Amino acid sequence: MAELMTVPGADHFRQSITQAADAGEAALLRRLADWVDDLDADGLCRVESGERQSATTLYPRLLNDHVTIAYVWNHKGNAKLYINGKTIAKHAWGAHSHVEAAAGRPLPGNGMAPTDITDGLLNALTEAYIEAAGRGA
Repeated sequence: MAELMTVPGADHFRQSITQAADAGEAALLRRLADWVDDLDADGLCRVESGERQSATTLYPRLLNDHVTIAYVWNHKGNAKLYINGKTIAKHAWGAHSHVEAAAGRPLPGNGMAPTDITDGLLNALTEAYIEAAGRGA
């Protein structure tokens, strides 16, 4: 699926939440957007929204690179979180085991999309962003 466009910030992604499949998915999409906004407010990333053929995507990109530790998809109204295993291995190895534990399974190099997005998982991913920013591990 080719990238069609990206724009700075989370506004474009937030507008897409009206397409949510149901109230639960809308709430999860808002929660994930809030998490990304918190990363941005803490100076841990720069945020872009992307539009793809079947999804609107929220990218919290590392400040020193164009990569993400994780990113959020609004895929036809359904919330998805994708975790980049290679990025964590390269930029936040100290948080790797915490992300795996919170996800409940090993983190492959090519990444994964966990089915259960918990506060513990978002906290572990925040820890990875903090480490990648050089603020501790």
